[in-house]
Amino acid sequence: MDWLYLVDDVDAHIEKIVEAGGKLWKPTTEVPGMLRFAVLSDPQGAAIIVFTADPNMPSPQRPAPPAPGTISWHELYTTDLDAGFDFDNKLFGWTKVSDMDMGTMGTYRIFDEGNHKEMGDGGMMIKAPQMPASCWGFYFSVDSIGAAIQRVESGGGKVVNGPIQVPGGGWIINGQDPQGAMFSLVSSKV
Repeated sequence: MDWLYLVDDVDAHIEKIVEAGGKLWKPTTEVPGMLRFAVLSDPQGAAIIVFTADPNMPSPQRPAPPAPGTISWHELYTTDLDAGFDFDNKLFGWTKVSDMDMGTMGTYRIFDEGNHKEMGDGGMMIKAPQMPASCWGFYFSVDSIGAAIQRVESGGGKVVNGPIQVPGGGWIINGQDPQGAMFSLVSSKV
């Protein structure tokens, strides 16, 4: 999955990203009346999209996280934790909230995108050896983990990790849909 970065000037950010070691995969494209975007990757290969919204586009009314269906947490699985963090820090102003020792899995770095949430906005860690490339993962909020597990399994998917209680009291699972795509879910209720 890609990470979306809202920027003031797509073309200027393409230059900054490439100068910082990133790679341009799809040049700036305009979707009339909506946005301008470009597809790139960070120096470790995780896909990112920079975009600028058209100022005349109406803002959709979306519920705020942790409403069911919203993205509540983001994770970068990377080949180099410090370089991955430095890239986002330099280009987008993200800051480190804390590092957590995950034992054999290494360090889990919690980051803040600038809105100063107490628990941060997401985490970064070294990708597992079986992951073919650096990538972003997203945790979608659900009403309850137990009910979500039932929906996943009845829909032909499977839980590959969890349920696990995480700091802050939430519960997570990592799953796979019937086609093999990975996803993650989070809820404050079991």
